[in-house]
Amino acid sequence: MRLPGVLLLIAVALPARAGEPDLARLALQWVRGDYRAPLLCEFEGRPHRGLRRVRIAPGPPSAARPSNRILFFDLEAEQATRCFSDLGSEEPNLVGTLEISFPGPSRPDTARRDFDAALRRSGGFSFRVERGRLRVEPIGAGSDGAREVDFAGGSATISRVERGSDAARRLGEIPGRRRLRLVLEADETRWEFPLVEVAPR
Repeated sequence: MRLPGVLLLIAVALPARAGEPDLARLALQWVRGDYRAPLLCEFEGRPHRGLRRVRIAPGPPSAARPSNRILFFDLEAEQATRCFSDLGSEEPNLVGTLEISFPGPSRPDTARRDFDAALRRSGGFSFRVERGRLRVEPIGAGSDGAREVDFAGGSATISRVERGSDAARRLGEIPGRRRLRLVLEADETRWEFPLVEVAPR
């Protein structure tokens, strides 16, 4: 007589577990936000502090698997002769969208434990770029120097910024909620951005 009751409890419990987020969803949720990356742009021979806007938002509902979109917005620095980082490297204008997903197995029953362990171990997560291109426009070179980089099959690693690191020094006193580091890699292309998450408006 007790067996049907046991089966009923199991049947009720299964949908609740199926609705729990897995590691992929937790990692994708953790990196979402509106960010700014610092840079310097030169106008009439004088450098001025600027901020590159980078937004990480949920991916399209039609995607085959849970995903995010990384959006790069126009710097709108047409009058600048060049833009560069605090370390002196050139900073081009990047415009476009990349769709990323979390690779590998992911179990809902261990998701929270796996998520916390990954943050302790590496401070962040590495994602696969499913599709997307970025238009690369050298500042001051005009549209003739523009090119497109296909990031499909590349990676996007997003992790916490460690205190005392070069990224932490570059972010300086920029106000924000979180400080992260974004590294994009595809073939021989690699870009790194220190990010500050700004409060939503």
